[in-house]
Amino acid sequence: MGFDALFFARLDHGDKDRRVNEKELEFIWEPNSQSLGKDVNIFTHVLWNHYSAPGGFNMYMTGGDQPFIIDKDSEDFNAESRAQDLINQINDRA
Repeated sequence: MGFDALFFARLDHGDKDRRVNEKELEFIWEPNSQSLGKDVNIFTHVLWNHYSAPGGFNMYMTGGDQPFIIDKDSEDFNAESRAQDLINQINDRA
């Protein structure tokens, strides 16, 4: 097929639920050997949140999510708590 990996989001919700529960969102896909040969293996990953950013981390200005404020002198400084929120989401998915 000309590539080494495939990332996608659209699959049956029951299959995705099973893969999440069994920690199988990443797998080696071995396509039909009659069409692509016996030596084709493709690293495959099912995206967690469809094609979207993690919840609360839409970085577009019109997204409505709270931005990272990295200026420690600002009364709105939130970089540490926002970073921890993102780490928590990553850990939940791991």
